[in-house]
Amino acid sequence: MDIIEMTKGISLSEETISKIEQIIKLSVQSKYQKKQKLSRMVDSVLSDLFKNDYSFLIPRDFLDTELGIFLFTVKYANQYYYTTFDLEILLDRPKSNLYFHRNQGHLKLINRGKSYEATERDLRKFMENYDGLSPRDVDKRFEAFWNIKASSDKKISRKVFKEQFKIELEQLKGPL
Repeated sequence: MDIIEMTKGISLSEETISKIEQIIKLSVQSKYQKKQKLSRMVDSVLSDLFKNDYSFLIPRDFLDTELGIFLFTVKYANQYYYTTFDLEILLDRPKSNLYFHRNQGHLKLINRGKSYEATERDLRKFMENYDGLSPRDVDKRFEAFWNIKASSDKKISRKVFKEQFKIELEQLKGPL
C-alpha cells in the first residue's frame, strides 16, 4: 500500500504517519495477538486526526476516503470479542456477576446465540468507570491476559489460566 497516495489531501503529523505505517505493517500479519494492538493503533490515529476536548467526531466524508476505508477495515476486521470465560479472568468475577452487571446496564455484552461477548472498549469502560481502575491498571490486565494467551499453545483449564493470569499480573505490577 502506498501511504502517500492513501493520505493525499490530508494534513498529518510525522507521528501520525508513522502510526499509519505501523498499522499497514501489522495488518499484513494475521496472528490473533496482534488484533488488540492494531485496534488500539487505529483508535490512536483517529484520535490524532479528530480529537476535541471531550471525544472525537469523525466527518462522514472522511469515511469515504482511501485512508478512512483502510482504517475502519483494519479496526473491524481485527476486533477481538472477549468471551465470558475471558471476562471472568480479566474482571476476576464469576459468570453470574457478569450477567448481573449486564442486567443492571453497567457492562455491555453482545448476545452471540448461546454465549455473550464484549469488546475491549466496553470492558475498558466498565473497568475504569465501575471498578475504578486507572487506564494504566486496565492496560496491565489486558497485557497479562494476552501474554498468557500468546504463550499457551493448547487450550488450558480455567483454573490454570486464572492462576497464570494472577502471576503475570503481579509480575507486570512489579515491586511497589
